[in-house]
Amino acid sequence: MRKNKFTKILMTCVVCGTVALNFSPVFAANNSWSAQAISDFLSNKIDAPTVLKDEKYLLEITREEFAELIVGIYAKSNNMDKKSIKIKENPFKDTTNIDVQRAYSLGIIQGVGKTTFDPNSNITREQIATMLTRFLNIKKIDTSSTNNLNSFTDKNDISNWSFDSLSYCVDNQIIQGAQNQLQPKESTTVEQAITMLDRIAIKNNWITKSKDIYVFGFLLPNDTQIQYELAGNVAFELRIDWNNVTDPEKTKKDLEYMLNKRFKGFNTQIKQVNDVVIKAKQCKETQGTFDSEKLTVKEYEIWVSGIENKTYIRFEDASRLGDVPPIPSPQNHP
Repeated sequence: MRKNKFTKILMTCVVCGTVALNFSPVFAANNSWSAQAISDFLSNKIDAPTVLKDEKYLLEITREEFAELIVGIYAKSNNMDKKSIKIKENPFKDTTNIDVQRAYSLGIIQGVGKTTFDPNSNITREQIATMLTRFLNIKKIDTSSTNNLNSFTDKNDISNWSFDSLSYCVDNQIIQGAQNQLQPKESTTVEQAITMLDRIAIKNNWITKSKDIYVFGFLLPNDTQIQYELAGNVAFELRIDWNNVTDPEKTKKDLEYMLNKRFKGFNTQIKQVNDVVIKAKQCKETQGTFDSEKLTVKEYEIWVSGIENKTYIRFEDASRLGDVPPIPSPQNHP
């Protein structure tokens, strides 16, 4: 079953000047290495609505959810509506999920038994590799490999039935190890699964690279000079170092674009955020202070601070403190 640990952290923000504005989306989080892949899936409209959700990217992906993702990519690779996939009689007694049936009918997935699929169990990395190569074989792509995987210390943990598939995935940089391990029996997060499928889809020109990156529920131009990170596991923070920004006007437009994408319709509040960012930018010139303001729209808070010609924009949902899954460590790269 999927794991979801929650962390409660009390934070304070005391820099130069502070402004709070409130919106109310569900908290979203992801690692920086998945930012392009998630945006690619969203911009190319991959049909997997129950998986492509802001709050799911850090969660472990189930067998049923992976079936939905891979069927969505299959449909995109054939420029078809997945509803047109012909469905065979469902052999599984433990699920009636339509995407599981589609993936089974295509020959991408099999059950854990003749009549059992085990839809809610987390899918393993070796199971994913096997499903990926079946999918690629259906697309007439050769998945043979001579890689003996000797560079991985856990080679002997790989099941015989998945060895060739993992070899191909490693050869083609679809699946990467961490610290000389492939972790074939370990589970996979939603963002990891999306990243693997994105590598295949981009390589085969089934989808186009998005001009944006997905950052904690927001879309930012992928050439922006705005920096970002998760702050304390409960907040998302943008950082603009105006000293290093080569095109201030573009950076301002990038911020406005990001806010408009996420908070469409809140034009007055977006303008107020942008105005306050300019005040924060001028913080150094005004002896490090500017008047505080507080705007409220539902429950999402945006804190804008400025110090030494640097602007910090912090997003946090005060109603959800304690309800945010922790960001995985860097070795969880797929």
